[in-house]
Amino acid sequence: MLLNGGELDGVRLLSPKTVNLMISNHSGENDVYIRGPGYTFGLGFGLVNDAGTARDPLTPGTFSWGGAWGTIFWVDPVENMIGIMMTQITTYRHLTVRQDVGVTAMQAIIDSYSNKPYSVAPYAKLD
Repeated sequence: MLLNGGELDGVRLLSPKTVNLMISNHSGENDVYIRGPGYTFGLGFGLVNDAGTARDPLTPGTFSWGGAWGTIFWVDPVENMIGIMMTQITTYRHLTVRQDVGVTAMQAIIDSYSNKPYSVAPYAKLD
């Protein structure tokens, strides 16, 4: 639904403008997301803004949120991809499974959209 601009199976749940505001940077140039440098913050999501410093190897513009005990989801509007990992690990500081899922997903891409115009439907990318 978020990747499709607020619509799921032909049913509008959120307006495209609302989704666009949710995945826009609302924290300025400061790194404020708990995952560390390379992220800014939208309305309810951490946003990858610098792939070179972010701990997740995801495309800039990807928005995500993690939960307690290791769960995470991310939406990559550039690659038109969603990642969801549901796990229950009481302590995962020694594991890199969140990053490993992202690495595996990114390495599986053969025909990348990263050098093509993209949109979060129905909004086109603004330069």
